[in-house]
Amino acid sequence: SNLKFDSSYWNNKDFKNCSDIKINMNRYYDTSYKYEEGIYKKFIGEDIFIDKSNNSEIKLSNIVIQQTTITLSKDKIHVEIPLVGEGNGYVLSQGKVIPILWSKKDSNSVTELKDENGNIVSLSEGKTWWNIVDKSNEISLH
Repeated sequence: SNLKFDSSYWNNKDFKNCSDIKINMNRYYDTSYKYEEGIYKKFIGEDIFIDKSNNSEIKLSNIVIQQTTITLSKDKIHVEIPLVGEGNGYVLSQGKVIPILWSKKDSNSVTELKDENGNIVSLSEGKTWWNIVDKSNEISLH
């Protein structure tokens, strides 16, 4: 894996604070995250997201939002989600957010997350939730 884990990366005073994240997935539902007491909690609509395996709230250290172009397949049932290439997105950790550029050379390579200066983005230790969304999905970061 090319993912780097280094919590001190997020000590950068230039990173914007962000404790409320909302992604309008489609006209039927949205997903959101709230940063409280050092963790992100996930919501679907107004409801807290529960891990069915242990009946407890999901507690996350990182949120990745990867934007791409999602289209309906010819069968009108499935969707095409291109993950090879590059695009924009965001990484959130420790109550902060940075814009990123993701890239993946081919289907056998790993996805790289880089900041605006071309440096690999480090994640904090802990669980990460990776959102792959269409470029047209509205994302609000507060």
